[in-house]
Formats: sequence, structure tokens, C-alpha cells
Amino acid sequence: MLGGAHVDAMLLGIRAQAYIRSMSNFTEEQKEAWHKDPANWRLGVFYYNPEDPRLLPPKRVKLLGWTINWANQRSIQLLLGVIIVILGIYRLVEYFGVE
Repeated sequence: MLGGAHVDAMLLGIRAQAYIRSMSNFTEEQKEAWHKDPANWRLGVFYYNPEDPRLLPPKRVKLLGWTINWANQRSIQLLLGVIIVILGIYRLVEYFGVE
């Protein structure tokens, strides 16, 4: 019998595979066209494209790394998760007095 954690891990794997398959529906040319379209950049720095399923598309200047697609709810959830982890680590260090 599978435990709850095993079932959750299997479901997460299935969802991840479906997400990766949905990403392959778009060609590199389409992704590049989205990236170059000025209508997808708010104030010139915030990437906002509801059609783009990528969580972390490249920044406007690709050599600088990646940015968040503010039109993708999963991207925002990822950002909030990272912030919560950082704050949690800070609170643990503060609580245990590690210097």
C-alpha cells in the first residue's frame, strides 16, 4: 500500500510531465518572438505575457539571467515560495542565535 507522501510525489511528477509537454508545444521562434515583442514588457522591465507558460523567461538582456512572467500565476507562486523560505531561514537563524 502506498503512503500519502508517495501518492503526492507521483501526482507531482505527473503534473510536472504535463507542464513540460505543454512547454514543448511552442517553438523556439515563438518564444523568441514573445521575448522581442515590446507589448510583453511593462515599463520596459516587467515581462507580462499570458500566452507564455514559462515560469522564468529570459530577461530583456538575456545575459543578465531570468525574470518572472507576471502574467503566469505559477511564476508569482514561485516568487512567494522563495520569499517565504528566505524569511523562514532568517527567523530560524534569529531564533537560534547563529552568528
